[in-house]
Amino acid sequence: MKLDLNEVFLYFVVLPAGGGLLLWFLNEFRKSVKNGRRLHRKTGTWECSKCGHVFEEGEGVTLSRCPRCGGLARDIKAKSRRAPKD
Repeated sequence: MKLDLNEVFLYFVVLPAGGGLLLWFLNEFRKSVKNGRRLHRKTGTWECSKCGHVFEEGEGVTLSRCPRCGGLARDIKAKSRRAPKD
């Protein structure tokens, strides 16, 4: 079986590189979903009660976890909307 240089390049360079790129993309997507980040518009600003990290979380989220330490976070906007207790 004879292979010309274009076929060798396709089989041994392009296809493995494309497969590796696809695996990398799927792994990054899996990590982003696992960390609680979603692929929609960011709307809420949250602060972690454990480490103090401030981050944004997506629309419609009522309870959030910190992407840095995994602790529960509180909504900063909801905190500022509350009336002060006198």
